[in-house]
Parts: sequence; C-alpha cells; structure tokens
Amino acid sequence: IFSSKLRAQKEYLLYSGCIFFDIIFGLTYTIAAVYRFLLAWNNTYFPLFTTYQCILTPHIILFVYITPGAGVLVFVCSIDRLFGVFFPIKYMKTTANYVIILFSITFTIPLLMLIASIITSSRANTIHNQQATCTTAQGTTADMYMMLRLTRVVGSCACAVVYIPIFARIYMNIHAMSRAQVSSNSTKKLLRTTSTVVLITLNTILLFTTPDIILLINPKTTSNFFYILNLNKGVVNLVIFFATQHTLREAFLSFIKCR
Repeated sequence: IFSSKLRAQKEYLLYSGCIFFDIIFGLTYTIAAVYRFLLAWNNTYFPLFTTYQCILTPHIILFVYITPGAGVLVFVCSIDRLFGVFFPIKYMKTTANYVIILFSITFTIPLLMLIASIITSSRANTIHNQQATCTTAQGTTADMYMMLRLTRVVGSCACAVVYIPIFARIYMNIHAMSRAQVSSNSTKKLLRTTSTVVLITLNTILLFTTPDIILLINPKTTSNFFYILNLNKGVVNLVIFFATQHTLREAFLSFIKCR
C-alpha cells in the first residue's frame, strides 16, 4: 500500500486486502476488551440488554461482520488462485482494478449480512434478557447466528476443495519444467503467492472453522479456548506474510526507516 511499485502488482493488492481484514479483526477484539473493561469498571452488576441493544454495541457490529467475512475472504482468494493457475495468461493481463472489484465484493457480502442481522434483531427489542457484556449469539437471532457461522464454515471448507485442483495443476507445471530443465520467474511468483494464500487459509480453518464446527455440533462446549484461538489468528497471518514474502518484508522495513 505504501509503495507505488507494489500497489501496481495484483499479488500485493491481494495481500493488502487480507491484511486489511486482519486489521478489522484485531480492532474488533480490542474494542470488545475496552468495552467490557469499562462496563465492569463502571457497574457493580452488569445491566441487562435486549438482543437489539446488544447488536448495536460497537464490538458486536464488528463481530457480526468478521464472522462470515473470514469465510468469504478465503473462498474468494481461492477462486482468485484458481483463475491464476489455470488461466495464467488471462490473469496476467488483468489490472489492479480486478483485485479492487474482487475485494469490493468480498467486503460487501458480510456488510449485507450485518444489515440483515440488525433488521432481524430489531424485532427482539422488548425483553431485557441479555448480559450487557454481549456476545455475537446474544446480539443476533438463533437463525441469523447459525447463518453467520455456517457462512464461515462453508466458505473455508469450500476453498479447501478448490485448492485440490490448484495443487494438482501446480505440481504438473513444476514437474514439466523440471523435466525440460526450464525455470520461469512467473511460475515461481505464482507458486509463492499461492503458498502464502494457502497458509492463510489453513490458519483460518484451524483457528476459526474447526472451533465453529465443534460449537455447531455441541453448543454447550466451553468456548474460552476457542476464543483464544480466534484471538491469535491475525498474529499468525502477519507471521505468514512476512515469512513467505521477502519483498513485503523489505517494503515494510523501508517504510519504518522512512518514518
């Protein structure tokens, strides 16, 4: 984002979109912590909210947004990789606007689900039966809460299926190049980008999707451990980005030095 050279490259715009989602993700947990701390500090007993009051709290608005957003993001990224691997010439001809349109769709879908959640929760604004600390389940109706989690689970699992033909095609390309003793910079770049996105997807499946599936099967499962897993998802993604992308590391260090 801070480098005009990198902004012109689709791969780094793709990374920027993923990092931007992680920023929203981290902001969500930070706001939730501050909100609950202030609530505990200013009240001897937690007041009771309606479901509608809960969903209008800042952290629940963001939680409702990022819950389906995580599944949508990894699925869209897998479709992008499928396009890049199977139609490399057409992919290379696309401009940065392609990624902008891709992420416009990606960030709009969870926004529409957030609006739907607020509308459905507005009908539950008479009974004060939710703790003011508020969780996503307390701020949404049962059906909407199920839909939010299923979107994340289905999106994550679907992208795992999409990566099967991607890996098969990459293996065939590398094997053919190895036999011909030819090295292609574009193929290496494609492989590096795909590897980064795959690691991000695996991180989402392990720290998000697996807990979601367990909680959907057994809602009574204690979720504190899963909350910690969710909390560390963004940190792991940052490690993945900087560990797999040498150019990204250099650009970030250059930006820090300029400051």
